Amino acid sequence: IRMKKIWLATYTDNTPTQPFYRRFGFIAEGVFMFDEYFKGKPRHVLSMAKFLDSKNQRRARLLKKRFLF
Repeated sequence: IRMKKIWLATYTDNTPTQPFYRRFGFIAEGVFMFDEYFKGKPRHVLSMAKFLDSKNQRRARLLKKRFLF
């Protein structure tokens, strides 16, 4: 089996972890709004991925710039 990407999910309000993940090559793919609730308050989930082949990694970075997430 050849893996093409590794993904993870974190909360949007967990801001200290996001630069850490970016340092390892993860980029934001999308946000799931109001996906989970904690103590009655909504939390948004940020989906991040690291593409393991350089072709898809370049495409993902271009899309990120275009869609601003």
